[in-house]
Amino acid sequence: MPVVGPLADAALADAWYVWILDVILAVLIGNVVKECAIRVSARVANAFGVDFYRRGLMLDGRAFREVVRADGTWRRCEFGDQETICEWTDSFGACSRSVSPLRRRAYR
Repeated sequence: MPVVGPLADAALADAWYVWILDVILAVLIGNVVKECAIRVSARVANAFGVDFYRRGLMLDGRAFREVVRADGTWRRCEFGDQETICEWTDSFGACSRSVSPLRRRAYR
C-alpha cells in the first residue's frame, strides 16, 4: 500500500526540520498553557482570601519570587548577579520599582 501525503516521498531523516519545529511549537504552547494555569490558580487562591506565592527561574537564569495578594496587590523580585529588581503595587494601584545592588547573603 503506497504512502500518501506531503512527506510521502521524503524519508524521515529528510524531514528533521519539521520535527524540530514541532517540538519548538509544542514547548511554546505548553508554556502558554502553564502560565494560564498559574494565573487561574492565583485567581482561585485570591478568591478564597489566600495569597498566591510563586518562585522560579527566568530564561536568562535569574531567580524570581512573586506574590499576588488577595487584596489585589502584587510584588515581584528578580535576583540577578549584580542587582535585585523589585516591582510592586500599592492598595491604590500605583506601581513602583526599586533597583538595588547585590547584597551578600548566606542563602539564596
